[in-house]
Amino acid sequence: MNPITSAGILIAVYALLCIIVFLIGLRQALRYTSLPTHTQQRTLIITSLVIAGWMTLLHILARQHVFAVQGFPPRPMLTVLLGLIIILAISFTSTAKIILGVTPLYWLVFFQVFRVGVELWFWYTYKTGVFPKLMTFEGANLDIISGLLALVTGFLILKKPSTARAITLFYNIAGILILLNTLRAAALSMPSPIQQYPFDERLLLLGSPYFIYLPGILVVLALGLHILSLRQVSLQAGIKATNGEQ
Repeated sequence: MNPITSAGILIAVYALLCIIVFLIGLRQALRYTSLPTHTQQRTLIITSLVIAGWMTLLHILARQHVFAVQGFPPRPMLTVLLGLIIILAISFTSTAKIILGVTPLYWLVFFQVFRVGVELWFWYTYKTGVFPKLMTFEGANLDIISGLLALVTGFLILKKPSTARAITLFYNIAGILILLNTLRAAALSMPSPIQQYPFDERLLLLGSPYFIYLPGILVVLALGLHILSLRQVSLQAGIKATNGEQ
């Protein structure tokens, strides 16, 4: 098996594993709510079907070379934008409000540790010649910091509940900025009117089958978890204020 094929399969399997963990967490979070059992089941099924449909659509479009079109914005980045719009809309639904209102703050933070695995994959692809050094923690990709910081932040939230919201807020802002910097470096390396870094044709792999799950699933998941966590901080702060708590 050549390095490109093995790298593509690895990232696809990893994305699937992350989705499975997310769905398991969602099922557990639903049990914390007062929602009827049938509503919990329906929510889990609909979420699973939406994610499965999204992954299938990404794969089909990648096989049709839709994401290989060069221009601005870089086509793989559009998957991130669309995915975030969907997550943002979902976060304001009544069901999401209920779930986020009862879910422990550290859950979504700890989940961000998955980004360490993504960065190790990037390092592996660099060593095997699949991707350039720019995309690793030896280059412009510092996202491994967010993954490692998630572990520390999660434990701090557990140990210092009185400052949990402030700690969570700080982590999410820092994590978003780090990830946006990584996306900026990738976007500025793609052939487009805003290109600033030397173009490496290997970056076009990001729009190919299996590799498209990196921006379309894993990047969306990372940013989406930040959005949901920030929404969670806001909702839980409102709940405590209503109850007269500090």
